[in-house]
Amino acid sequence: MRCVQKRLIYSIHCICNMDRITPNTETSNGCHTALSAVYLHVQDDSLHTVSKKIHLHIDGMNSFMHANHTIKMSTSDSLTIRPREISDVPVLIDILTDVYNLTKYPVDGPQSFPSRFTSPNALHSLVALHDGKLAGHAEIQDASKHPPVITESLVPLSSYAAFVSLFVDPKIQGKGIGAKLVEESVAWGRANGKRLVLIVLDKDVAATRMYEKFGWVKGKKYPYETKEGEKYGATMFMAPV
Repeated sequence: MRCVQKRLIYSIHCICNMDRITPNTETSNGCHTALSAVYLHVQDDSLHTVSKKIHLHIDGMNSFMHANHTIKMSTSDSLTIRPREISDVPVLIDILTDVYNLTKYPVDGPQSFPSRFTSPNALHSLVALHDGKLAGHAEIQDASKHPPVITESLVPLSSYAAFVSLFVDPKIQGKGIGAKLVEESVAWGRANGKRLVLIVLDKDVAATRMYEKFGWVKGKKYPYETKEGEKYGATMFMAPV
């Protein structure tokens, strides 16, 4: 019995120090309090009673840690947004190639991909990592460098920035990656006094629905022509104020 009691105490100690728990004073204190309580029960109770009380204390610790946001995201749900790095570009080109093969986005084609990650107009570039692997991209650019047909209605122009090059790895869509990139980009714009604007081709119905769902406001419509001379209808959207 004494040996089993010690093993039970050791198990609780291991739970309190699992890697999935972010080091945190409150969490550590909570675990140690629960461990102390379990230890006292182990000294006096039967094995059956001890087992029940250990489960109760584990449940209590889980509730405590969830309430204080001390548990890290699980591997399957891990999503990180960070600034783009030069070393990200080769993988991002591979992802964008997969996107293009499925959707023909962007319409300028693969020959335009390298320059998309080296624009001198970039103000802020973001990437999403899912389970530690590159999964998506978005960029904010100086709106004044865009064609007058886009910028003429943006007054004052200094209060706007262009949201461009949003894409997500087709193999892991449906996990909120695109939505998070949009959210973080809009937040950056607000923090820097910029309302984001973007252009959506009318053929991209799914993109139009997504931005409408996020509360982006439809602006002017105008014709869009690629460098190869292909013509499309396009609509400008503005981020929520």
